[in-house]
Amino acid sequence: MVKLFFISCIFGFISTAANTKCNFITAEYINELDNPKFIKKIEIRIPKSLEYVINFYKIIASRSENISPELRRTYKAKVKVIYDFGSCIYNAKVRQKGDWKDHISEEKDTRSLKVNLKEGNILNAVKFNLFLPETRGNLNEVLGALLLKKLNFISPDTFQVETEINGVNALMLFQEDIQKELLEKNNRREGPLFEGDESLLWSRKKFNNDCKITCFQDEFEKVMLARVINSKWFLKGKSPENITLSAFAKLQKAYLNYSQNIETREGIIIFPNNRDSNLFEDYFFILLSMNGEHGLRPHNRNYYYNSFLRKFEPIYYDGNLHLLQDTGINENILKYGFKNEYTFKYIDKLSDINFIRELFKAFKDRLAVTDSESIVFFNTAMLQIAENAKLIQEFKNSVNYTRRMGNPKLIGWEEETFYKTQNFTENLLKYFDVQKELKMEQVIIKSLNNSTSKILALDQKNKSVLLTKKNIAQIISKNNLNGQRNIYLPNLIDESNLLNLKFKKIEKNGTLIRSKGMSIKINKEKKNIFIAQESSSDWILFSEADLTDWKIIFKGKNNNNAILLDKKSRLNDFGMTGCLNFYKTKFMNTTILTEDGSCEDSINIIDSRGNINEIRVKNAISDAIDIDFSNIKIDSINVYEAGNDCLDVSGGNYSLVSLSLSRCGDKGISVGEKSNLKANNVIINTASIGVSSKDLSETVIKKGNFVDIRNCYEAAQKKQEFGGAKLMFGTLMCDGGFIKDDQSIVN
Repeated sequence: MVKLFFISCIFGFISTAANTKCNFITAEYINELDNPKFIKKIEIRIPKSLEYVINFYKIIASRSENISPELRRTYKAKVKVIYDFGSCIYNAKVRQKGDWKDHISEEKDTRSLKVNLKEGNILNAVKFNLFLPETRGNLNEVLGALLLKKLNFISPDTFQVETEINGVNALMLFQEDIQKELLEKNNRREGPLFEGDESLLWSRKKFNNDCKITCFQDEFEKVMLARVINSKWFLKGKSPENITLSAFAKLQKAYLNYSQNIETREGIIIFPNNRDSNLFEDYFFILLSMNGEHGLRPHNRNYYYNSFLRKFEPIYYDGNLHLLQDTGINENILKYGFKNEYTFKYIDKLSDINFIRELFKAFKDRLAVTDSESIVFFNTAMLQIAENAKLIQEFKNSVNYTRRMGNPKLIGWEEETFYKTQNFTENLLKYFDVQKELKMEQVIIKSLNNSTSKILALDQKNKSVLLTKKNIAQIISKNNLNGQRNIYLPNLIDESNLLNLKFKKIEKNGTLIRSKGMSIKINKEKKNIFIAQESSSDWILFSEADLTDWKIIFKGKNNNNAILLDKKSRLNDFGMTGCLNFYKTKFMNTTILTEDGSCEDSINIIDSRGNINEIRVKNAISDAIDIDFSNIKIDSINVYEAGNDCLDVSGGNYSLVSLSLSRCGDKGISVGEKSNLKANNVIINTASIGVSSKDLSETVIKKGNFVDIRNCYEAAQKKQEFGGAKLMFGTLMCDGGFIKDDQSIVN
C-alpha cells in the first residue's frame, strides 16, 4: 500500500485523447470557463475569404426581401476564443444566419453568423449564433433571455462579445443554439426538440406563383405546422423513435387546431399540453410583460418534450423584446390564453430585491462594457417589466371578477368550452380545403406501423407506402422526402402504451407512476413503500414527490437473458433509464434499498434535492446508482455487485459521507459533466477504475482505500462540450495505475 503522493512515480501512466487546442489547462479555470465575462474576444478566420466576400455582396444585391437559402453557404473556418487567461483555437464551419436582410450590414461590413465548432466549445456550446445586435434588440435580448433562465424557463445563454471576423471588428450577440447542450445546462435530459415550421414562408412561390408577401399571413399560416429539430436523436433507437413520434403527433394536433382557428387565437395562442398545466400560461405572461409576442408566433416557437412529465416545455427564441415599453392589453388573449383563476406565480419575484441583485450581477457578466447607460437600461427595464406584469394581472383579475358577476357580453365564450369544441376531423377537412386552394402538392402521412426496420405508412388517400427510419426522420425534420413535400399528421394519437401504466397520488402531492406489472404496497403508518417487479422490464417513477422520512424497498426480477432497454439509447419508452426512478423529488431522512435491478440503472435520481440517509444496492445488472442534475447529500452508500458503474453522477452537487462499493464492473465512482463531488471515506473493492473525474468536474476524496483496482483514478475530458477535470485526494491506498490527460489536474 502507498500514499497518493507516491503513485505518480510508481504507477504506469496511461494517456487519453484530450483537447489540446488551448494554451492553458482547462481544469484550472472551471469556473471562469462557465462565465462569459472572461471572454475578451472571438476571432474567426475564413480561409476562402474571397468567396465569402462575394457571397456577402450577392446577398446585398439580391432583389429578394429575405436572404435566400441558396445564399446561406457554409465555409470552413478557424475560431479563436481569447480569454483573460489564455486562448483556444478550434476548427469550425460558419454560414449566414437570419431570414431577413437586416442580418447583413454593408455599412459595417459584417453579418450574423451561425457557427458550428468541430472541436472544443464556448461556454459548453458547440453550436451558436453571432447576431448583429440590432437584429435582436441588443440589451433587450441579453436581459430578456437571462430573466427567463432565472425563472427556470429553457433559455439560451446570450451575451455581448467583441469579435473580429476576417479582420473586421464588431460587437456581436452570442447566443447558443437549441441543442442537447442547452437542455443539459438547463437540467433537462436529452429528448425531442421541435419548432414551428417556417419553410413555407420562404418557399411559398414554389406552390403558388401568384402569391404575394401577404400570402404568409393570410393563407400559408393555415397550412404551416411543426417539425422536429433533432432528428439524430430520433434515430438513436426504438425508444427515442416512439417518444418522438408520440410527442410530435400531439404537437401537430395543437398546431392544426391553431391553424384552422387563427382569428380567435390572436396569432399566438397554442396549447400543446391541452391546458393541463400552467406552464405555457406562465410563459405567455412573462413574454407579454416583456412585449415579446413575436416569440409567441407559431413559426418562431420552439419546444422540448419532457418525457418524465409527459409535457411540452417552451424554449425561448427570437422574442423581439421591448423591455422599456408599456404593455398593450389584448382582451382576447387574456380571455382565451389564461384559465379563469390564473395568477402568474413569479409576479412577486420581479420586484424582489435579492432576485434583482442576483440578476444584475449576471447581466453585467454578459456585457462587453458595463457603462452608465447599460445600468440605467437594467433598472428601467426591470421596473417596466414588473409594472407590465402587475397591470396584466390586475386586468386579468378584473375579467375574472366580471365573469363571476355573470356578464357574458364582456367575456365571450368560456375558454374551456371554446377549446373542447375543437374537432380534429373538422380541422383536418378545413386544412385539406386550404391546401387545395393554395394548389399545394404534399403527401400527408396519417399513420405509421413502426414494428420493423421498414415502416408501413398510410397517406391521406389511404395509399400504403414503405419507408425506412431515415425516410421518417427526413419527413418529420424537413417536411420533405426526395424533393417532394411530405408531412406527418396522424389522425389519431397512439397512447396505447399509457394503458399499461398505473398512476397514484402520494403524500405532499407527488405522483407515483408505474408499469402495469410492478406491484406496490404502501404502509403509511411506518412510511414504508415495498415495490416488486413482475418482469425485468418493469419500472416505477416518483415524480415531484416529498419523501421525507420514507423508506423505499425495491425487489427486482433480475433476468440476465432479458432485453432490458433499447441498447442503442438506454431508455425505455418514457425516457427513463432506471427501474426505480425519482424526478424532482425532495429527500429528507430517506432510505432506499434495492436488490436485483435489471435496468440500465437500478436507481436513477434526476433533478432532485435533499438528504438521503442510506442507499443500499445489491446485484445490479448494469449501473447501481445514477444521479443527474441534483443537489444531494447521502450519509451512507453500500453497493455489492454492479455490472457497470457502482455510482455515476453528473451535472450537480453531491456530498457523500461513507461509501462501500464492491465488485463494480467498470467504475467505482464516475463523476461527470460539471459535477462537484465531495466524499469523506471511500472503500472500493474490485473495479476497473476506482474514481473517474471527467468533463470539468471537481472531485474531492478525503480518504480512499481501493483494493483490486486496475486504475486507481482517471481524470480526463471525454466530451467536446466540456474540458478537463480536477481530482483531489487527502490520502489514497491503492496499488493500481492511473489515467490522466493534459487538460486535467490531480492533487
